Amino acid sequence: MKQRTALITGSSSGIGLAAAKYLVQQGWKVYATARNAENLKDLESMGAFTYALDVTLQETIDAVVNRIQEENGHLDAVINNAGFGLFGVFEYISDDMIQKQLETNVLGLARVIRTTLPLLRQSEDGRIVNISSIAGIVSLPLGAWYSVSKFAVEAISDSLRMELASQHIKVISIQPGPVASNFGQVTRKKMVIPEPDGVYDTVIKNAMNFFNRDFQKKERAKPEEVAQLIYRALTAKKPKTRYRITTTARFMVFIKWLLPDKWLDAIFIKQVKLK
Repeated sequence: MKQRTALITGSSSGIGLAAAKYLVQQGWKVYATARNAENLKDLESMGAFTYALDVTLQETIDAVVNRIQEENGHLDAVINNAGFGLFGVFEYISDDMIQKQLETNVLGLARVIRTTLPLLRQSEDGRIVNISSIAGIVSLPLGAWYSVSKFAVEAISDSLRMELASQHIKVISIQPGPVASNFGQVTRKKMVIPEPDGVYDTVIKNAMNFFNRDFQKKERAKPEEVAQLIYRALTAKKPKTRYRITTTARFMVFIKWLLPDKWLDAIFIKQVKLK
């Protein structure tokens, strides 16, 4: 049986790292990438092929994809995991910050997909797995631009599923809820907030308390659990279009479907104590 091959972006930590490890353990040939290849030493020792790839730089994508072309002539799966979260008060987030968010989470993902499609067509069963978020379904206070990027990932996934159907390439979105990784810690350190004694003091304080309580201390998926879910998406004969993990993710999607927008707004405003 031919060894299956996968390219993973953002493999240095969290979901990307766990997915790379799990696929190697399942016998896949894994091209694990990150902006700094030095952060991939553990994966290299496990048998993964590691390369520097920055999704904002087309030349780094070309270099890795050309290497895969030379060595394999095809690619079975692309897992688009590279990205980061821009959170903060909408009024204080600059154009440069917004551009960086979209450049990485949206345009970077698009670059990787465009560049790898010729190789995916050579596979008998090509798969594109986009790591989205529950934030691609439900927007929360202080998270407007991160949600914009993930809503875009959902839109890209929906459109591509139809465009690529005749080419036997399946497109799948993974929508995690809270994950036990360093994502939240890094995000909070980089959060854009104004100086104290402003009109947003109450919103920031109560929103942060809510996130710390409900999104950090309650149920969180382990990156290894998300990796197993990715594997299911890659190997299922008829994969779902979307996979969600954690009760929080499934519940938020349900109430988004069930309730009118004003009711949902009122619930969040009351729960988070935004006014």
